[in-house]
Amino acid sequence: MRERGLIAARVRARSAWLWLWVAAGLLAATVPARTCDFDAAPSSRWSLAAEGGVWWLQTPCGERFYSLGVNILDGGYPDRRKDGKVYYSWQAFAPTLGDWIAETRQRLSEWGFNSAGGWSLAPQQLRLPAVINLELGRRAVHLLFAAAGELPHQRALGRPAAPALPRRLGWLRR
Repeated sequence: MRERGLIAARVRARSAWLWLWVAAGLLAATVPARTCDFDAAPSSRWSLAAEGGVWWLQTPCGERFYSLGVNILDGGYPDRRKDGKVYYSWQAFAPTLGDWIAETRQRLSEWGFNSAGGWSLAPQQLRLPAVINLELGRRAVHLLFAAAGELPHQRALGRPAAPALPRRLGWLRR
């Protein structure tokens, strides 16, 4: 009897996750396809804007954006084999890192992803919007997300956090 209860609980949990993914897909489908030309964007600032009572992330071009990203978009090691070990390397999949990036970006687009997450190559290399993970301490218990360009403590220090990049969505600190 207990085993049936555990199986039923697992089925309910999987159903909940399935519905969550369906809802995320439907929400993403309501957002227009990315049309912002980040290279010609009027600014590098991402922002939040309310539209019909719903808050949206807004691109530097002023379009609403629902970010569906993937972490660790990185070509791996430059050498496939080293010291008797086999590592993940773009060289096993494409003739150049640029080719690997283009193929990966195309696959991500076909799968519905539109941004890069932590531990990925630089946004200007990937040519995708990205949230940069700031490794400021894994044991910190609070999250901080700031719009790209400046972290709250940067104002006090009197210096910019990083160069302004129109593909940098913001910063995530854990």
